[in-house]
Amino acid sequence: MRAEVREALLAAYASSGMTQRAFAEREGVKYGTLTKWLLLQRRKPAAAMPPAFAEVRLNGGRAPARLRSSCRTGWSCEAPRRNK
Repeated sequence: MRAEVREALLAAYASSGMTQRAFAEREGVKYGTLTKWLLLQRRKPAAAMPPAFAEVRLNGGRAPARLRSSCRTGWSCEAPRRNK
């Protein structure tokens, strides 16, 4: 499979909200092949995958007691609000 087709499938998987197994079945790709591609994608050097940041502005009132940030790979980070 050509690299651009593989990258398109991985991007489609990332935005699908589906499990790996269900996505692979729907796309006609072997589950093991999809998991290998995802592993290889995660191992790419950081320079190949630049970080993405988004500024968050809270409108109206105080910030929530906790802020939580999640990424598409499932990692999340939570921080309590700092009292002044």
